[in-house]
Amino acid sequence: GLLFAPEVTLIVAATTTTLTAFVILLALAQEKTLDKHVAYLLVVYTLGLEALSSLIAWLLSQFIYESATQAQQGQAMQFAQARLEASQAQLDDMRDRIDQGIGALQNTIMHATAGDLNSRAPVAIGELSPLAETLNVLLQRMEAVTQAEQMQSRVQAAALPLIDALSRMNDA
Repeated sequence: GLLFAPEVTLIVAATTTTLTAFVILLALAQEKTLDKHVAYLLVVYTLGLEALSSLIAWLLSQFIYESATQAQQGQAMQFAQARLEASQAQLDDMRDRIDQGIGALQNTIMHATAGDLNSRAPVAIGELSPLAETLNVLLQRMEAVTQAEQMQSRVQAAALPLIDALSRMNDA
């Protein structure tokens, strides 16, 4: 009964005690010469010892069952703790990558606001890569617009003397 669950041990013990009582009473019914007091003591001692051993078996199986349950719960708790620590490590790694990416983006924005439109954000594969690509496209367009404005300023600066010369020629 020690290998069973406590309920199964209790059922097996009750069944064996009942069968033992039935067999003893059947044997006593067929024996006519036995004293009633001796027969009573035989039944009481035999069934009492069997009930006591059944109780001990049930208590041991209860103890083993509870110990196994606690051990399983302890292992489940250790497994859950290990999974939590692994998840925490992954979260810390992701947080570090995001912090580095944000720092690189801030550095690129700082250079761009200082006038260095040639600066580009490093595009690393990760959570912030779409943002870095978008910033690089924006800086590239701003650089093209700035170059067009500079070209237009040069053309206007070169056109003013020509217009002045043409107007003098036209006056002459």
